[in-house]
Amino acid sequence: MKKGYTLIEILVAIFIFSILALALAESFVSASRAQRKALAETQVINSTSYVLEYMSRALRMAKKDSSGSCVVQPNTNYQVLDNGNGIKFKNYKNECQTFSLGGAEGKQIVENQSVPLTPSDLEVKNLEFTVTGDTPGSQPLVTIKFQIQKRDQPETKIEIQTAVSQRNLNVQQSQSQP
Repeated sequence: MKKGYTLIEILVAIFIFSILALALAESFVSASRAQRKALAETQVINSTSYVLEYMSRALRMAKKDSSGSCVVQPNTNYQVLDNGNGIKFKNYKNECQTFSLGGAEGKQIVENQSVPLTPSDLEVKNLEFTVTGDTPGSQPLVTIKFQIQKRDQPETKIEIQTAVSQRNLNVQQSQSQP
């Protein structure tokens, strides 16, 4: 008597092996997709963090425009542009600087030189600036709302908001009497 496998046993074994191989392949593809998504989200988060830190630092260092050469209202620090989609101010080098939404990217303009703030593979969906308290004798506060995503990947969209106060106080220091 010969010992061996029947055709049905071989077919069942091949079927079970095929199902296991298909499940392993699907889990590998799923893990690969998840890794690509995580890398894209990390890039968006890193770029957003950089842009917000850069804008915050520049806005924090803004100077009061006493002459009105940069902003429209003399003796203020900031001018909100385009219904809140941009902000203009005099930077610490006494240059007129603007942050705004330029197409699908954030951009900065310093003395009429425009530079993108975000990488080309990212899309800025929303950029809003709000200024409160920018009057003589008070401390201005700039709120930045930012929405960004990787191009054509809406699942990577993040929204972030921060508020920045000016580093140098606008209020007059009273002289203490001895």
